[in-house]
Amino acid sequence: MHIRTWIATIVVGLGCALGGVARAEPKNEIRAVTVDDDAGATRVHVRAARTPMFTVYKLEKPTRVVIDMPRAAMVEALGGHDGAAVITPSTWAVSTIAAQQLDDGGQLVRVIVTLARPGRYDVKSDGNDIVVTVTARDAAPKGASGSGGDAALAKAQAESEDARRAAAAAEQARAQAEKSGAAARAETAQAKDATAAAQAEAAKARGAAAGAQADAARAKDAAAA
Repeated sequence: MHIRTWIATIVVGLGCALGGVARAEPKNEIRAVTVDDDAGATRVHVRAARTPMFTVYKLEKPTRVVIDMPRAAMVEALGGHDGAAVITPSTWAVSTIAAQQLDDGGQLVRVIVTLARPGRYDVKSDGNDIVVTVTARDAAPKGASGSGGDAALAKAQAESEDARRAAAAAEQARAQAEKSGAAARAETAQAKDATAAAQAEAAKARGAAAGAQADAARAKDAAAA
């Protein structure tokens, strides 16, 4: 009787365990990754369908904050068919954000936040979101706030590049004009030389004609004598 009770207990326990496996919670959905920036602090929001489980660690060269979310899957609108997405906010604190769908004994979503420059970071859960706050160690330059600083720098660099190209084009045009002017001057000199040669030939012809006339006059005088 005791043996039957023990076997029944094992069967019931096994059934409960299998039932627990069958009722395992479904995978969480990672629906979006958004960014906002304020006074040099960049906040990355990883938005999920429900409160996510996650682990955080740091990598160097370059400095990256890595968030791993087990039993999670990226929606297709975020990761596309290849399950990967890259965002380039280019703020003062963050350069890029990458989200990847991985298979690690089950589905895993990894979000990598790459720091633009040395700074500190904080990762916390906020409802269904994971919020990564990155603050650069050095303040943004005066007149530049967050992404605006890099945007202004990029704009200045682009304008400088445009100015350099314009100057190079102007120099090329000037060199071409000088080359054309030199060619024109050479052609003018050649024309002058040709004109002088023609004038010399004409003078020579006139001299020859005058000599011929003198010879004819002498011959006429001789005949008359």
